[in-house]
Amino acid sequence: MKKYKYQVTGKTDHEIWVCDACKKANNDLILKGKWKLIDRCSDCAIQFDVCTGNIVAGGKS
Repeated sequence: MKKYKYQVTGKTDHEIWVCDACKKANNDLILKGKWKLIDRCSDCAIQFDVCTGNIVAGGKS
């Protein structure tokens, strides 16, 4: 499964890992520049920060 690391801009900048489905679901945040791609991984064992399967649960660090 592909995973993407984004820097989330806002009151406090933090970094999150999301799956491909959540990346597509939050495409508007990416296009508006609120999520900036900083890394990606296709076979690493990194825990996701904001998604639960294909459902976005909200940004947490």
